[in-house]
Amino acid sequence: EEALNTEPRQSVSANVALQDITGVRSLLISVYDRLQGSDYYGARFMLGPDALADNATVTNAQSNRYLTWTINNFGVHFNIWGNNYGAINEVNYILATDLTKITTTTEANQLRGESLFLRALLYFDLARVYGYEPGREVNGFNLSVIIRTEPVSTASQADFRPRSTNREVYDLIEKDLKEAIGLLTGTNRFRATQAAAHALLSRVYLYQSKWADAEASATSAIGATPATLINSSAVASNY
Repeated sequence: EEALNTEPRQSVSANVALQDITGVRSLLISVYDRLQGSDYYGARFMLGPDALADNATVTNAQSNRYLTWTINNFGVHFNIWGNNYGAINEVNYILATDLTKITTTTEANQLRGESLFLRALLYFDLARVYGYEPGREVNGFNLSVIIRTEPVSTASQADFRPRSTNREVYDLIEKDLKEAIGLLTGTNRFRATQAAAHALLSRVYLYQSKWADAEASATSAIGATPATLINSSAVASNY
């Protein structure tokens, strides 16, 4: 009888997965993986805005890519809703876990900091696609996206709720990034870092016309990274 009652190999419940640090690390990698899809940072989220804004042109019409974007055709839009909320749910699982019970304080802080950074990035992108920036509403429309900070394991737990205001969403983004900045250490450019959190916070301030805050965060980002600027002549020769 026991041979027939086995755990599924293709999936594992959160209660099981998050009992040890290996499961948490794997779940966090899953969130990073969601960033690289073709609809997101893998292609369209990077190229689409330039095509819509006439900053880029299609040189190979045979590819059928971005042709409707360059003319801002009706129905052309970014499709990141499902992907981002799936990632946000995974992040929320990590943030709801007491990491100090399964790993060192240093790693627990790092993993929580990375998770907060990722949730802020995911919500910032959602807010930019599906709503207006605070203070730049059109016809008074100030609704943004739905805020979820608690994980759900089944569809029945994902209750229907109204969209939050853009101010509420941006406040959550700022809150997550400020906490992340105090937790993140290291300079691994393949993971979220303190410098990256400062840089993203600067961009968030920029979208709200908070010029002084944007400059201060950008300066902090530069100071928190070992990367250095090179002069223009060196850049040109390296192309």
